[in-house]
Amino acid sequence: MEPHDEGWTPRLEAARKRRVELHDALVEVEDAIAHPAGQLDAWGLGVAKAVTHLRDAFEEHVRGTEGQGGLYEEILQLAPRLAGKVNRLHEEHPEWESRAIDAQLKGSLDGATGKAEATLTLFDGELLGDVSASLDLDLPALADHPARRWQNLLGAPIAGRISIPRRAVSSFRTLPAFARQYLPPIQGEVRLDAYADGTLARQTPW
Repeated sequence: MEPHDEGWTPRLEAARKRRVELHDALVEVEDAIAHPAGQLDAWGLGVAKAVTHLRDAFEEHVRGTEGQGGLYEEILQLAPRLAGKVNRLHEEHPEWESRAIDAQLKGSLDGATGKAEATLTLFDGELLGDVSASLDLDLPALADHPARRWQNLLGAPIAGRISIPRRAVSSFRTLPAFARQYLPPIQGEVRLDAYADGTLARQTPW
């Protein structure tokens, strides 16, 4: 269907533009990652800016498609027979928003050794859990061989850890709806510590 077709609507045109913008944002992230890392601080800022743009484009796409006054609403008005398919699409894209959880992200990169570390910590009034990872990067190879940068990243040694402190199962009700629906109907407390190492292409849990 093209813009001049009879079934074309302004909301459909807006959805088409948002899809293009989302694709462009994805390409922008790829280009930022592949950009020569001559100055690591500038490279990191460029990647962060591109990822922020991608997040904003994705949120705008979801609002314009699934939100109030969006494309799905128009489809239901024009073709009520498609309600089942629209409802299934909603179920495949559950609500990710959470106003009960705060996140803290920390990261570092040693320019001399190539050691990169990142930690994501979640709080919901108390510690909910944290995820940490360390990556050994070959910075000269990444800087000198742009064509092989992605392969070098995939082959870099990585170690990761997920930790959830001991807490009541019922306390996980602060999770977003898409995750909360998978909580088991049990009582008691749980604790989790999981580790993995290997490369981005192949991980080994232990």
